[in-house]
Amino acid sequence: MPLCEAALSGPQCAPVDREQLKGDCADALEAHLLEQRGDRMPELADCLRTLGPPYRFHGELMHGAVRDGQDNAITWYLIHVLEILEKET
Repeated sequence: MPLCEAALSGPQCAPVDREQLKGDCADALEAHLLEQRGDRMPELADCLRTLGPPYRFHGELMHGAVRDGQDNAITWYLIHVLEILEKET
């Protein structure tokens, strides 16, 4: 089961594995850049919002970018989250 589905199932969000999140963000970025697909972006943004600052901030911004169709902003948020995750691990 993908990370965000696992984290968002049930009334309480499950703890998020940051290594799995890093992989999910990298996969989403690749799909977004190569295939112009954003089907998992809202799910990923929800997952980011469960982690607290600064991830919550980027999750909120990503939701707005998805809603408004701002592809460059989505790319930037994913790259920035990957940079933060890389520093933490």
